Amino acid sequence: AGAWFDILSANAFGFDRPPEDEPHPDVLNLRRVELQREIMERYGDAGKAIWINEYGWNAAPASFPRELLPWERVGEAQQAEYTVRGIEWARSHWPWLGVVNIWYFRQVGDVPLDRAAYYFALVDPEFKAKPVYDAVLNATRE
Repeated sequence: AGAWFDILSANAFGFDRPPEDEPHPDVLNLRRVELQREIMERYGDAGKAIWINEYGWNAAPASFPRELLPWERVGEAQQAEYTVRGIEWARSHWPWLGVVNIWYFRQVGDVPLDRAAYYFALVDPEFKAKPVYDAVLNATRE
């Protein structure tokens, strides 16, 4: 496929694992992107970047039904810490990484509180900052 793409776009959700958790073919975690990179290198695409189009950890409340959590969950404080640590990991270990898009800034549209996707946001619908927003903001000032 080398001649047919310029970058590889990947999702990089942390699920309920820390950012440094080792990649494994049977595990969905942040570092699974490294397995995709290995395939690119094996087939001669080492000169191309990976862009992360959706990145983050879900911070649904502990009362949220587990069977409705396709991304697992962490607490809000852990979401904030893991989000920053994951970007730090990427900067230190992935020279081939281009863009990282945190999923997501603010919910638009009609995603109600009873949908797991609601709990990725950096701010609530009224733009009140969540801990993950403050952590990312502070990390950009360092």
